[in-house]
Amino acid sequence: MAAAAFLVMGGWVNAKKAVGYVHWDLLLLIGSMLGISRSLVNSGLADMIGEGIKNSGLPPLGALFVVYCICICLTEVMTNNAAAGLVFPLALSIAKKMVSNRP
Repeated sequence: MAAAAFLVMGGWVNAKKAVGYVHWDLLLLIGSMLGISRSLVNSGLADMIGEGIKNSGLPPLGALFVVYCICICLTEVMTNNAAAGLVFPLALSIAKKMVSNRP
């Protein structure tokens, strides 16, 4: 943001043209997915999914494959950035549960 403000104030970038290049619908989608991912953590759903994968007996590579498949499926219906923002709390919860399972 500071670099963008510096370029606009210096006169090297026209502010009206710069606003036209921003994809606002994409930013709105990414922002809303970050809010939904926070609600996954706050509601406990991410921990419940992580506990379920831990109890399924999957090895760590299998859990990684599950996370990968979830992300691929979500990428088909939204952008990859929004899917990554949504899947990250799930992956973090699964990783924490898998590590706590180790002796």
